[in-house]
Amino acid sequence: MDIEQRRNIAAELLGQSLTEPWGGFARCPGEASHSGKNGAQDFRVILEGAPTGHCFHNSCSAAVDEFNAELRKRIWRAEHGNARHNGTYGDEDRNVAAVPKADDIKKRQPINQAAIDHVTKGIPAIDAAWLARRSPIDPKTATFEDFFSALYEPDERVLIFTRFTSQGDFLWWVGKGGFRLGEREGVKAVPSDLPRKARCGVWFLANPVDGKWHPSKYLEKGQRKLSRRAESAVTSFRYLVLESDELTPEVWLRVLVPLRLPIAAIYTSGGKSIHALVRVGADAKPEWDMVRNELSPLMTAVGADGAAMSAVRLTRLPFTLRMGSEKKDGTYVPWQVPGKQELLWLDPEPNGRAMINKPIRR
Repeated sequence: MDIEQRRNIAAELLGQSLTEPWGGFARCPGEASHSGKNGAQDFRVILEGAPTGHCFHNSCSAAVDEFNAELRKRIWRAEHGNARHNGTYGDEDRNVAAVPKADDIKKRQPINQAAIDHVTKGIPAIDAAWLARRSPIDPKTATFEDFFSALYEPDERVLIFTRFTSQGDFLWWVGKGGFRLGEREGVKAVPSDLPRKARCGVWFLANPVDGKWHPSKYLEKGQRKLSRRAESAVTSFRYLVLESDELTPEVWLRVLVPLRLPIAAIYTSGGKSIHALVRVGADAKPEWDMVRNELSPLMTAVGADGAAMSAVRLTRLPFTLRMGSEKKDGTYVPWQVPGKQELLWLDPEPNGRAMINKPIRR
């Protein structure tokens, strides 16, 4: 990472220089849409790690998202070049070796208790009521429609799963509602309510898809299997899922609330974990990868599951019940009391301001 190169790219986009070692303060690219008084430090750009601009105001989120997407795109191109994915540039270079790949990021980094203690220092106990009082959309009254409309654009489609290994059992089409899907290509979807409960819970694919069947990387009888959840089906690499199976929900929430991350939603798994949906806003998978690779070591040190930080990731759907669980040997264990997959936080315009600093709304 060349911080000076990143600083020059940001300055070119903003039309002014950044002077702090980590980036700096500047005029917000969406300043014209601010509804409140402007301050000298309302908009900050952090160039270390995943390059991101944050603004104190919410009304400029579209302009800030556009700035972040362009900033990350230019930085990625500057730091990785425009090489093709296989490392070659044309027939004249067929004997040139492919670009060496970095070692894979370890999925399970050891937890750094000192880092957790540092992040949570001074943070009070956080529970569902604390989050609900500050959530931009009231999680207690939100519906499926509220949830998907807050997270996705009109006409986008989201896959819903009642069977984890399926190709999607339902689909939510923003502006048109829910649909029940067929299990094979050529079967027409029918309008339907979404399920409120399922054997092992209900999931949704975090990033929107086109709803079509695509050849996957898996083979069946020598042919590529078709999939609705393949990476090629993803239409926007907008979100990244953070979850922790290592920390208690109480500690994990205390880790999340002081983070300067654009957290769009938080919800329970119906079991012992809590999921957070972080807005990345990448135009393409390489940009998403860059953000993930920068964020992963930092978040896994404070308890996040690195294996969950993938672009094609199923995560728990709020407003539903988890009736039981499945062990590694495939044995199903029904629960006497179903687990609630409960919405705790919903922000349609997450701006990176830490939740601990959000105002009380109700």
